[in-house]
Amino acid sequence: MPVQEVLAGNYQGARMAFGYPAVPDHSLKKEVFRLLDAERITGMKLTDSYMIDPGESLCGMILADRHLKYFDVGKIDAEQLADYARRRRITPEEAKRLLPKNIV
Repeated sequence: MPVQEVLAGNYQGARMAFGYPAVPDHSLKKEVFRLLDAERITGMKLTDSYMIDPGESLCGMILADRHLKYFDVGKIDAEQLADYARRRRITPEEAKRLLPKNIV
């Protein structure tokens, strides 16, 4: 879709930014920056707390499917947290720090 149509509001799909309910783990921005070589290409940088500098910047996922529904990850238990940590290759303590609002 041409940019003019997107800006006019004709886009249909989901735009999920890191930190919001569908993608609560801000640290995933680090992977996006690595995959896209974003720091070199755009000059944007991530802070130690995964905020983007300059502050006017945004990092999210745009999924172009008009039937897609926005969702909330919701609460997870200790077993799910441990599984998430294992798959991300981080400690359960780090996962708990990254997802404090999602833990039962």
